[in-house]
Amino acid sequence: MEKKSILIADDDKEIRDLMGMFSKMSFPDYPLEVFINGKELDLRLKKDPEGLAVVLTDNQMPFINGNEMIKFYAKMYDYKKIPFFLCY
Repeated sequence: MEKKSILIADDDKEIRDLMGMFSKMSFPDYPLEVFINGKELDLRLKKDPEGLAVVLTDNQMPFINGNEMIKFYAKMYDYKKIPFFLCY
């Protein structure tokens, strides 16, 4: 069985790197997928909800902000069991 992925989305490279480092230290066996804006994250979320462990997203990002993203996916059945964390 393939491990579920940790998704990180932030338009600030330093924050992405920091969240990635903490995620890899805490959960070294989980694949990490990193995105630079809400549009890229949205495309990935739509691709495979079964393969997701957790989503960490910035609130203020280009195209789709984290708050809008969470509100949208919280209404969808396939995403109800996936934890979304909004980071500021």
